[in-house]
Amino acid sequence: MAFRLRESDCRTLECLAEYRVLTMSQLAAVCQKTKPAVRKRIRDLREEGFVEAAGNEFGQNFGRPESLLGLTEQGVDILKGKKLLPKDMPCENIGPVSPRLIHHQLLLNWFRIPLNQTERVIPRLSIRFLAYKICNRHT
Repeated sequence: MAFRLRESDCRTLECLAEYRVLTMSQLAAVCQKTKPAVRKRIRDLREEGFVEAAGNEFGQNFGRPESLLGLTEQGVDILKGKKLLPKDMPCENIGPVSPRLIHHQLLLNWFRIPLNQTERVIPRLSIRFLAYKICNRHT
């Protein structure tokens, strides 16, 4: 059966672009879906080459740490083709974070996710986030 990119898949790819790197738990929280549902669709997106998963050495719990999810160049190209990202946006501004910043990015994501959900519940609130690369562009 041929793969069909769904609207929810585009939203998942957008989330990965926005947050740069997410664990499965974080992605499930952002998408407001169960982890098994997200895991199944991520498996399909990985097989198509839109998403990549890397090991996570920062596990806080017992057992195997969750994989870190990020976009591939092909995933970025899909978002650009659907005009969900600017054509001139460099992949390094969207793609995976450098290994020395991954732990920081994951903690930052756990801070941002509830803020973004609060904005959905209380629409009169407006939350703006300035990415690390934007803040440090002129230094």
